[in-house]
Amino acid sequence: MDKKYEVFKKGSYKFDLPMVIDGVTTKNTDMANLSEENDSNRLGFGFFRMDNTEDSFTIESFPFDEVVVILEGIYNARVGEELIKLKKGDVFYMKKGLNVTFSSDSYVEAFYANYPV
Repeated sequence: MDKKYEVFKKGSYKFDLPMVIDGVTTKNTDMANLSEENDSNRLGFGFFRMDNTEDSFTIESFPFDEVVVILEGIYNARVGEELIKLKKGDVFYMKKGLNVTFSSDSYVEAFYANYPV
């Protein structure tokens, strides 16, 4: 019988992957992907962190629905002319197809979940 749950204890996962979204590799950002990659039948999830970066990156058409929960720092999301400053405890939900630009004024750590992977 397949195990129906999995536990990821803090410190058991490593931030060892560059963050790549829709072919865009971000600078000063790394991630810990905890889900099974390339399994579009499951939820994708993990953590990412970004060091104070003046380099923004734009995703012209976000490839999936995603929710981001800010755990530490301030994460900036620009949608059109609106600049959204996300702080610790804020939740940002993005629908597939969103055009968004990200940047950060400080160190940021966040949890993300997306579907389909």
